[in-house]
Amino acid sequence: MFNPYHSGSSRSCVFYVSAFTHHLEKLLADDLILDGLKVVLRSSARRHQVTILGYVIMPDHLHLMIALESAERVRQFMDDLFVVSRHQLFPERTEVWRKNFRAELIFSEEEFFYRLQDIHAHPVRKAISESPAEFTHSSAAAWLFGARDGLTDTQVNFGD
Repeated sequence: MFNPYHSGSSRSCVFYVSAFTHHLEKLLADDLILDGLKVVLRSSARRHQVTILGYVIMPDHLHLMIALESAERVRQFMDDLFVVSRHQLFPERTEVWRKNFRAELIFSEEEFFYRLQDIHAHPVRKAISESPAEFTHSSAAAWLFGARDGLTDTQVNFGD
């Protein structure tokens, strides 16, 4: 199994996670909401000891590449993200996120970079951005140019 070290921590499980808004509503299209969601992502990640290795936030869904100590913590992290983001960003709504999300364990370095490149290409495929690095609501610039976004940890050691 693929078990990278990140930022000097112990070995981790890496997951590709996809979460969608309720009825695929384009709730994540406003810059204030997007900035707020990044703050919630950062605080939820800190609370659950999750490292965000990559992300893209699209108008109706998000994709994350995350590292954490055990697979059981994925559900806790995502539940926290769903609850806190709804309360802080959409207090008038009862439904923001679909209850289910998809989390796939990443088994190799090659798969990790394939998924990372794929999520970064989403805004280009959807004609939201001309290049991955120009889209400000993803980790593409962090990975491509070393830009600091306050969310993404690109310091991953893929040694055995």
